[in-house]
Amino acid sequence: MPFLKGLMAMCIALLALVDSSAKGIYDEFTIHSSNTDVSSFSDKTLRLESTAREFSTVLEPNLDGRVMFSLSDHRYRSTITPKDLYFGVRIEGFKDSALVNPSINIDASFRDVFLDGNMLIFKHIDYPIPVLFESGVDSIRLHFSNSHGYNFHQYITIDELQVLESVETKSNPILLDCEHQSIMIAIQGSEGIDKVERKSIAKQLREFFKSGATLEDSTMVSIVEFGHKVTSSSEAINPKEISNTLKDYKKRAKSQEAKSSITNWQSALDEALDKKPDVFILVTNSWSNYSAGSLSTINAQHAGLVEKCNEIKANGTRLLFITSGLYDPNKGNTTLLAMLNEQQTESVVQDSLHHQLDLKTVDLIAMEGFRNFQLIDLSSLVRCSE
Repeated sequence: MPFLKGLMAMCIALLALVDSSAKGIYDEFTIHSSNTDVSSFSDKTLRLESTAREFSTVLEPNLDGRVMFSLSDHRYRSTITPKDLYFGVRIEGFKDSALVNPSINIDASFRDVFLDGNMLIFKHIDYPIPVLFESGVDSIRLHFSNSHGYNFHQYITIDELQVLESVETKSNPILLDCEHQSIMIAIQGSEGIDKVERKSIAKQLREFFKSGATLEDSTMVSIVEFGHKVTSSSEAINPKEISNTLKDYKKRAKSQEAKSSITNWQSALDEALDKKPDVFILVTNSWSNYSAGSLSTINAQHAGLVEKCNEIKANGTRLLFITSGLYDPNKGNTTLLAMLNEQQTESVVQDSLHHQLDLKTVDLIAMEGFRNFQLIDLSSLVRCSE
């Protein structure tokens, strides 16, 4: 009997601990669900369960600010296994009764996940799918359904649910004309950039540094390759050494790192913060999904990445991001722009890139596929206009 009493007291203590740590989510949100149960929750996570073909959850933030969350761990149980079963969730925000659409970041690491307007369509969710409302909203409605109309027992987790404060963006420094520049280029080495794209990137960079535009006797060049951490780093003045480094990058297309889906932007930014180059170029086609030793969505990292970029710019380093598939100029996508310079950010799509483009004033080059990397004339970064 004393053992049972002790066990009961321990259970009560554990329940009290869970309750105490779980108040945060209800401090920030009021949650209304129909045809579903909130089966569990923590300080930033909800787990919803339902046997209905369609069910809805409404989240009402109690504080002003941007709302972010991720959808993850969707599964279902059934006595039948239909083929080609897809699920969907329509995500809508409202401010003073007006519709507010979210920013949803999806890249090549999300398989069997599609975006149709504000409707996410998926077979399953293995990696957290980040959702961000850039402006304040009064409420958010998530309406779930499946493609076959069966009432499966299904569950989905809403995690990283929180209200974010806005982060101030610092200006991107202007490069001084006719001055020698130290250049650091951080290239994503993880999954997403294929062998052909690696070849295109390496070839164009080698041509740039062999051209003499960098004036080998005065310009220091750093090449950094990163995945879940910096996996390769070299620094040189001699164009031949730089060329050998880029050849190695091309060869590593079959490495274990190249097969990994983990991309950690902070590891590359930390190199720029440490080395203080005049120009830091980030080449990537995957959103950062790794931070502080574990998987984490770009939204969860966003404020920290903006602050990190602010620190780099405060050192006098100009940032230039070259991305593939991460930016849609037709949408209110400020995930990248907030890290650069929200006042004068200039995005360039591939069909408008030309050799006369002066990159000294460009913050972001957005393209579809790095096979077109040869369209970028990096020599304008160091070319003297006088």
